[in-house]
Amino acid sequence: MRMFVPVIGLVCLLAGSPDASAGEWGFSPGIKVAWSPGNGLTYGVEVSVVRLPDLLEMHTGSLVKDLYHAGIEVITETYGIVFDVDTTFKGLTKLRFGGEWIGPFIGVEAGPSLVFDRKGAHAGLGLTLWAGYEFYPFYTHTFVFGGRDTNELGFYLKTPLLGFGRSHHHHLDFDDDD
Repeated sequence: MRMFVPVIGLVCLLAGSPDASAGEWGFSPGIKVAWSPGNGLTYGVEVSVVRLPDLLEMHTGSLVKDLYHAGIEVITETYGIVFDVDTTFKGLTKLRFGGEWIGPFIGVEAGPSLVFDRKGAHAGLGLTLWAGYEFYPFYTHTFVFGGRDTNELGFYLKTPLLGFGRSHHHHLDFDDDD
């Protein structure tokens, strides 16, 4: 199981970027390193697929109104799904598939977890609070049902690969002449 984490991380980081566009969806692979009291060094990968608001197509003619509406859209319309895999050198491995809300340089992720430790497999629920862009300090608490809860404090290093998908109104390439 421990070899699974580095292999997935390498595949995610080497994956090519989709064509650049002002698309509404983005792909963001990354690695994580954290400290977990009682479990030590934690390392793993995270992959996000995020819906982004189409800020390039909403001109009102007023810079103030455009900034206001862009801020509202970023706060209310930026969300995604996340897959996390991490492990420790002390026999703890966690898999989580969850949802996330993203605000300006902050976010919250939560979802069900499958936790493997020396005593067996357990269901869990993870909650992560993070801040940043590309380099994300984070805190995660995982409620482990039938086992010991875990806490992590660390960072993600992620690459936002934006630009796939189409709006329901129009094609979202930067070069609309094609």
